[in-house]
Amino acid sequence: MKYLQKNEDESQKRVFRLIKIALCLLVLVFILEIWMVNRLSTYGKQIQNIKEAQGKLILENQILENSVAQNVSLKKIETRVQSFGFHDIKDLEYIKSSGNEN
Repeated sequence: MKYLQKNEDESQKRVFRLIKIALCLLVLVFILEIWMVNRLSTYGKQIQNIKEAQGKLILENQILENSVAQNVSLKKIETRVQSFGFHDIKDLEYIKSSGNEN
């Protein structure tokens, strides 16, 4: 009889021990899940900010490219040169050198 009670007590202790371990693991998993969700939301916000900055930089780069293309165009250069007082050459004059040519 004592042997059966001893076995029952040991089996109950094992069951309670397993239940305690299972509860500890469950609490640990729950805490880990909360931590992961918190980290993901933080990284998500950072990624969103980086993507917004990337979009702004792409737009600014496109505006700068258009500005460079306009300023490099031949028509723009021609009007700028004329504003400095230069004009088209109508008559070309060639000057002969007066030195000895061999």
